[in-house]
Amino acid sequence: RDLSGTPMLEEGLLRRALVSAIGCWLDKQLHQFGLPPGIPRWPNGAQLAATCGHDVDYPEVVRWLEPLRIIGRQGLRGLGAALDIIGGRRHHWHFHSWMDLEERIGARSAFYFVARKGSLREYATGLPDPFYDVQAPHFRALFRELSNAGWEIGLHASYRAYSDRTLFAAERARLAAASDQPIEGNRHHYWHLDPQQPEQTLLLHEQIGFCYDASLAHNRYLGWRRSSVWPFFPWHRTLRRPIRTLQLPTGWMDDHLFGQKRFNPGDPHTLLTELRETVTQQGGLLLIDVHDYVYDDRLFSGWAATYRELWETLAAQGRVWFTTPAAIAHHWIRRATQIEAASTGLNG
Repeated sequence: RDLSGTPMLEEGLLRRALVSAIGCWLDKQLHQFGLPPGIPRWPNGAQLAATCGHDVDYPEVVRWLEPLRIIGRQGLRGLGAALDIIGGRRHHWHFHSWMDLEERIGARSAFYFVARKGSLREYATGLPDPFYDVQAPHFRALFRELSNAGWEIGLHASYRAYSDRTLFAAERARLAAASDQPIEGNRHHYWHLDPQQPEQTLLLHEQIGFCYDASLAHNRYLGWRRSSVWPFFPWHRTLRRPIRTLQLPTGWMDDHLFGQKRFNPGDPHTLLTELRETVTQQGGLLLIDVHDYVYDDRLFSGWAATYRELWETLAAQGRVWFTTPAAIAHHWIRRATQIEAASTGLNG
């Protein structure tokens, strides 16, 4: 969706999370009227939660194709990196690199894998699913290593998964079988929900059995699509009830500050500082999306460093709960259940 000229973009309202800001104001008013504090949003005195979901789009480089992409991004200055790809001296398989980066900070994250194997031919004709096979032996070994070390394995639903409930469920089952892990979370490839009825895609998450989804974001714009830094249960307008699969709002995708920089003008450090301060002030969740293949600074200059700087700043700030998206979802669902049990309705 093009937000050019709208206050959401021009005034930076996407980065201010107005819905949860209103919730904070209401919370303050209730305290001033003498109501006791509610159930803490986060455990162990944490002020906010932070986690990353890595979309696994391109872990196995196509040696004849990627040099062309590098030259397209970097021009002739990328010639050396392109030759390194051809010679096998550089690659995209950086799972251990991300794990080491996060381990040093004391963080954990999720890796979202696409269970449907695409092809270059499909990609060229408008079906941009990745080319890897989650059932291959080296992926099965990777899944064991990730899960044993405390990282989460989630589904990166294929580009058209929203259009067929049976195929969508089969993707989840395929990844669960390959990883020997329960697949609790999902993020759609290219954020691709049903463009006409996004609520129907959100309802599919419930019907298939996901604990949470993390697909409500803008592909172009930094900030929160539904204007909240708090997890929430989306409201289905036709059914007149909340959808039972929790939505974890994603605030930043790496490409917002690089490939989509023209839509997010300004100093990247300043923009991310604003995001971090918004989440801190509102006691929310900072969920970000950093792709699997952007670790190598020679291939993607500044991408991994931007993520590392943000996470190191949060760690130094303190009172941050670093954990996986699934752990955050389980905590929030338990908290919502406690709130509901303690609440008295208008007729109570």
